[in-house]
Amino acid sequence: NLRKEFSELQLQFKKALDQETIKTRKDRIFELKEQEIYLLKNQINKLKAVVLTLENDIEKLKKIKILEAQGKIIPVKIVKTFSKEGLIETEDKYGLLNGDILYFEDAGGGGKITAEKIIEKGIKAVITSNEMSHLALETLILGEIPVIPEHFVNLNKFNQFYAVDKSKFDDIYVQ
Repeated sequence: NLRKEFSELQLQFKKALDQETIKTRKDRIFELKEQEIYLLKNQINKLKAVVLTLENDIEKLKKIKILEAQGKIIPVKIVKTFSKEGLIETEDKYGLLNGDILYFEDAGGGGKITAEKIIEKGIKAVITSNEMSHLALETLILGEIPVIPEHFVNLNKFNQFYAVDKSKFDDIYVQ
């Protein structure tokens, strides 16, 4: 009887242990799923914020395109530095076309070779935030590309690009 009772108790113990193991696994899986849900909700919230930002950017771009189509503004392509690398970066990002207007956030540093690249591309005008080297300025002037300080053209920033008031630009460009 004792052996039989002992076997039954061992069986009950094994079943209880198996049930506890299953419960522990379920609890762990539940915790992991809760963590995953929390992370996914955070990711969703971040993506919603990105979508909202992009939607706002699209609305701003639509307004800018309307102003451009009405002939009130002219888009300006941003070049971070007056250097070959700065031009390459802008060309890769936006493209550089004949007739473009460039804004140099930092006009210092570049020289004659960079200025010649600008002339080769057929750039219409260069707007600067600060002074550029004498040699670069002279090269651009000889290439008939006006160099305009930004305060003369009422430069406006729209997210990742700039635009100038067309009438102000035309007044200065003609002169």
